[in-house]
Amino acid sequence: GVTGDYYIQTDSPNYTMFGPKLSDTSWTSPLAATVNLKGPQGDAGAPGGAVVTIGSGTSSAAYTLLATDASNLIKINTTSNSVVIEVPDNLSAMTNGSQIMFVWDVRDGSLVNTASFAATGTTNIKSANNMKHLRTQYSAATLIKITNTEYYLVGDIAPY
Repeated sequence: GVTGDYYIQTDSPNYTMFGPKLSDTSWTSPLAATVNLKGPQGDAGAPGGAVVTIGSGTSSAAYTLLATDASNLIKINTTSNSVVIEVPDNLSAMTNGSQIMFVWDVRDGSLVNTASFAATGTTNIKSANNMKHLRTQYSAATLIKITNTEYYLVGDIAPY
């Protein structure tokens, strides 16, 4: 380091801090107190997401979002001509800022399916140019909860 730097010795249990450096070759003695810079271990983070497949090749035409879908990847795999993802207005158990990713995973590219998002009750889904449909096979979009009644939809979406 350069003159004025501080140094933390990390090979001691609580770490020892030296400094400031007096010259290119001289460090001061350890600071008056040994400082525990590690701190206590924090709380465990939220569990990671899961992959949820809706439809599973069946003719399922609707899916109502659940609070437990937060952080999940939801694969839409159905033979229905139209799939609607319903976003209810009672997801207060889902934390604001939660994100749910959707992928249109229809395996037969010749199917003419649409996958769209619809709000129920007082819920409002905001998106670019009010687009609320996945664009095509393997398109993906993310729904982000802003408040209990407001969501953003971003990704490969279309106006169909």
